[in-house]
Amino acid sequence: AGVSAGGSIPVTSLGSLTTGVTFVSGDIGKPVYLTSAGAFSTTAPSTAGYANFKLGNVETTSSMFVNGQMMGIA
Repeated sequence: AGVSAGGSIPVTSLGSLTTGVTFVSGDIGKPVYLTSAGAFSTTAPSTAGYANFKLGNVETTSSMFVNGQMMGIA
């Protein structure tokens, strides 16, 4: 779902967020990272020179608890 120029987007900086991404039940509690492509992943980035930004943790199979934290540079 893209946003047109001048359009608005909802922003969550702390709290529960329904992601539109389906996590598996085994992912509940795992950290969620931002990938270099801007997607969600439960795998930490490992490419040298890329930021390792933890968005939060998987809360349910359709939501995560957002609590962003810069983890460093891979």
